[in-house]
Order: sequence, then structure tokens, then C-alpha cells
Amino acid sequence: YLDHARAKLEELRISFQSEMASMQLLKNFHWIYEWSMQCLAALEDWTEAFEVAEKVKWRSITVLLRYHSLGMVESAQEPLIQEETALLAKLIDALGNPIEATLFADPGAWKRLEEIWAELQPRYPDYVALRRQETLSAAETAKLLDEKVPVLVEYYLGNESGAAVALIIRKPGGKAAGVPLPAAKQVILDLVRQ
Repeated sequence: YLDHARAKLEELRISFQSEMASMQLLKNFHWIYEWSMQCLAALEDWTEAFEVAEKVKWRSITVLLRYHSLGMVESAQEPLIQEETALLAKLIDALGNPIEATLFADPGAWKRLEEIWAELQPRYPDYVALRRQETLSAAETAKLLDEKVPVLVEYYLGNESGAAVALIIRKPGGKAAGVPLPAAKQVILDLVRQ
């Protein structure tokens, strides 16, 4: 049931109509992610736990940027940006009225945006990653580690479920490991200091 709920939330979050309200969605439905993390920790599926945590963090950062001018690529040097801007403006305008937003669907616009992003990807991968809200998998993250930073440790602290884990990725292997932590933040801070 939890997997079904997570899949449903994912489906809602990738629809444009929900993206404009996704900060509210993250706030109201964060418990789904928290209990997902709790279950994944219990199952010791640390790689999926890492990828779920990354997705939630990245979306909460990029949701305000996703459909607005980023200034990363000049439209004068890249004509596709002009077309992308016009398509995004059309989609944003349709969301001005909640009723229209519910009824509005333009699969042709979405298809063309995906084509534009696919063409821009090789030249502007960072820009397209923001537009698509892409996150790195655990394996891709491991490839970025080196001798200077051989290990990545991320802490996930749930507010409602009490889920608290340290997610660890090392260069070899590309799979995440995890350590369940006590739920109290002060106890975790003390452990980090130690």
C-alpha cells in the first residue's frame, strides 16, 4: 500500500498542475516520504532510500525555479530557449485560473518541451537537469567521489515518523549503506561531534 501511495504521489508531482503547488504538496504529504524512508530503513534498502531522499530535497529546492527564466543560457545564442520560454509561458498562463488549470492539458506542448530538452541536454546538462528536476542515482553519485572526497554521508531526519538515518555512499560499488539513528536531533548532533 505504501509503494502504491508513493507511486501515486509521484504521478501527481510530475503533472504540471501540481508543480505550481508542490511546495504545499511537499508540506502536506511529506509523511508519505517519511514513512517510505522508515520502511526502506526497516528493509535495509539503502540505495532506494538515498534516491528518495535526494528527490525530495532537490524538488523542494528547484520547484520555485523550474518554470521561470534561469539566466543560465542566453536566448540570443540558443534559439531553442526562445521557443521553450514561449511554451512555458503558455503553460503558466493556463494555471492563472484554478478551473482552467484543472482542465488544461496540452500534451503537444509537453512533447515539444521534452524534444527541446533532449536537444539541449548535450550542450547544457545542468540547465536541463533543473528543468527536468533530475537527480543523481546512488551509482552516479559514487562515480563523482574521488580521493579527496571518498565517502558521502547524508543525514535524513523525519519530523513526523521519527525516521532518522545516515545514508553512506563510497566510491567502489555505487550502492548506498545506511545506519538507523536515534530520532532525537540533539542525540544525533552529539554522535556527530563524537
